[in-house]
Amino acid sequence: MVYHESKFFILWLFCHSVYCASFTPAFFERRSDEKSCKHNIDILKDSEQVKIFEEEENRENYPMNFFFTPGFPKISYPANLTCTWHIKGRNGTGLFKILFDYVDVEYSKGCHYDKVRVYKKGFGQHFWEKVGKTMCGMMSDYRIEFIAESVFVLMESDDTIDGAGFNGTFSLDYPENKPIIKCIGLLNDPQCSRQITVKKLSSINLICQAQGDPTPVSQWMRWVNDTTERIEDSILKDENTDGNAILHNIRLSDAGFYQCSTRNKHGHEEQLIELTVEDRCICKKYIEMAWFDFPPYTPYVDGYLKRREVIIKGIFYEVIQKMVDDICGTCPLQGETVIVWNRQMNMLKPIEVFERDVQQNQFSVAFPLLMHRDIQWERFKELYFLPVVDHPGYVYLQKRLTGDSQAIFRALAPCTVIFIMLSLITICAGQIMWFLELRYNKEEFPPTVLQGFSQGIWWSFATATTVGYGDVTPRGFPGRVFSVIWIFGGIIMVSITVGQMITSLTLQSIKTKGTIPVDTKVGVLNQSDSHYYAVRLTNAAVREYDVVQELVNDVQNGRLDGCLVDAYVADFNSNFHMLEKQATFTEREKKYGVVFNESVIDPATYNLFNMYMKSNEQLVQNAIDRNTGDFPETLEKQIVDPENNAFQMALVSLVAMCVVFGLAGILYDYAYKQPNTRYLMEMLDYNMIEETSEVYEKAHALKKLKKETLYGMEDIHEGLLQKMETINRKHDTQQKKFKDWEAHFNVHKDEPILQTKF
Repeated sequence: MVYHESKFFILWLFCHSVYCASFTPAFFERRSDEKSCKHNIDILKDSEQVKIFEEEENRENYPMNFFFTPGFPKISYPANLTCTWHIKGRNGTGLFKILFDYVDVEYSKGCHYDKVRVYKKGFGQHFWEKVGKTMCGMMSDYRIEFIAESVFVLMESDDTIDGAGFNGTFSLDYPENKPIIKCIGLLNDPQCSRQITVKKLSSINLICQAQGDPTPVSQWMRWVNDTTERIEDSILKDENTDGNAILHNIRLSDAGFYQCSTRNKHGHEEQLIELTVEDRCICKKYIEMAWFDFPPYTPYVDGYLKRREVIIKGIFYEVIQKMVDDICGTCPLQGETVIVWNRQMNMLKPIEVFERDVQQNQFSVAFPLLMHRDIQWERFKELYFLPVVDHPGYVYLQKRLTGDSQAIFRALAPCTVIFIMLSLITICAGQIMWFLELRYNKEEFPPTVLQGFSQGIWWSFATATTVGYGDVTPRGFPGRVFSVIWIFGGIIMVSITVGQMITSLTLQSIKTKGTIPVDTKVGVLNQSDSHYYAVRLTNAAVREYDVVQELVNDVQNGRLDGCLVDAYVADFNSNFHMLEKQATFTEREKKYGVVFNESVIDPATYNLFNMYMKSNEQLVQNAIDRNTGDFPETLEKQIVDPENNAFQMALVSLVAMCVVFGLAGILYDYAYKQPNTRYLMEMLDYNMIEETSEVYEKAHALKKLKKETLYGMEDIHEGLLQKMETINRKHDTQQKKFKDWEAHFNVHKDEPILQTKF
């Protein structure tokens, strides 16, 4: 039942606003004689006073919060009556207490005829919800308490009259934790003024201080055409739920009313401010530039036109000119902004004087100034710093050198110790193998020391290098065990040696980057930070130069070991192209930028310049490309330099040797081999040798017979050797017996010999 009744009231509210004075339900079928009464009750700030609007005609203040049916209690309520009371508190929810003192309406089971019902609507709720029970018959002192934002009481009667009606009272208590805006306006404004006037492109910090429990959520909106809209992202820099909002780059079209709305579950409150924007010029009429001479960053003369007009270029010159034209432009109050590029007046040196004049506001804009990323860019010694160009790093330049004929020997010099150790170990391994194989393999490892050592060393080198010719092989078990050990050990030692050789040759052939030899004489340009960088890196002896040509000449003449310069300066100045790059150092944590005087810039204009630079990085890159050349590529230092005289002589010698050996081969073929071939061919022509299949068969049989004969001779040789060994053993035995007999004879030679007669 509650669901259907709520549904009917939703339909009814869809057709009628809750704020209007007419509250006739849309779902009632009204007859021609049906009567109605409607009441809108708005509670004033003083909860003891109410305003009752009856039919939008009679407006009276009642000292008490009460409501009753028409004619109560003197006469009965009319038939066919639809009477409504809409009670609404001030912004937010509260505790409603409704007391029906006396109710006397027609009774029916289920209250189908005459009835009284109460509905409520909470904060943020879009439908009516029935409260309590449906009343009919006679009852008294019926109380209802609930939390709501508004209440709707409805009484309906049919075509019969039976009852006096009812009367009731209500009260509404608001909790102390309803959100209340205490201050709205600008930050740090004790007056909380709601009339705010700002300059064009300036920034402001709006506040909306509200109290409540729980903490209310605040949001800033803008009034446009009698409705609220979100503030555009182009001017809304930051906003939080505490009511703080930062507006920046404010335009003339951003003027108007802005509303702060704060709310929590107990209610909400809104207040307005008015923003007025005054027009102004972004930049001054004349902007004077100051710089110290440091091309290609600063302006320089790149040529002349036909009318003797000077062509000026420079990275900062192009970027600043374009930025000022795009941002400052032409202002109606003063006209077009003009940049003063007076070279004789504005060019400064040295850099210490340049920084001093900038700090003393001698110039409007000064550049290029080098700043570290960790330093706050927005303010530099009470000035505004605008980063423009990333530091390209430094290059260390040296005199161009031709190839070194002894480079390969210097590269292999560190491997000398390893060569010696490997040779000694290999010789020892060959000697060990000779001792192990002396008993088992006298043919390949002869007993003589010189031949045995040479065979063992030959075997050890062939095995260690994994060549393995196979002409010398161990046969005994000890030798084979040692061979396995030597194979693994040789592979390891040879791999170490080859790796060291490759490393030395590679380090000799490539160009070492990122290092400067310690305690070297390094030249730098005056007014640059290369001096500090060179000392910090290598503790080098640094000499400063004002003229680039003098610096390059001293490097080429050997008075300096090299020079350290800015990478863009090296690319721009062709004098440095006579040298070669030896090392490169990155310095990405630094930036070259522009310093603005406070007399020509404010935070809003600085933000415009800063945003312009961030969104036009390609503009800077294009200016760099146009004002820096391509440094000649430095050839990597090769072990074998084609331009070296020694290499050319060796190449000529090898070609000559190839020619000599080729001619010798041709001479041998023509003078020796070909005559023999011709003699054999002549014999064939004279039929002295018949070239038939029988001849080939006999030759094959002869070859086979020769092979078998050799095998037979080897067998006979082995048999003879065995017989000789047997004869030698018998000879040794007989010789031993003879020596024993001779010794015995010498002992008994003085004794008489017995003669025996037979």
